[in-house]
Amino acid sequence: MYHTITRKISGHIARAIHSERGASMVEYSLLVALIAMIAFVALQLVGTTVSGAYSGVADSFSSPN
Repeated sequence: MYHTITRKISGHIARAIHSERGASMVEYSLLVALIAMIAFVALQLVGTTVSGAYSGVADSFSSPN
């Protein structure tokens, strides 16, 4: 029983690797990972800028003129 299940799973994996559908899935996965990394870096940069702006506004309220 165990060998039959293992053989079926390895057959599915082999077909997925050698098919165009499997290659497309890998390409889409890489594309999604790239977009996620770009979004993460962009949000970090924007977050730093926004944090600096809020700190400046907060400092202007708290400093007596």
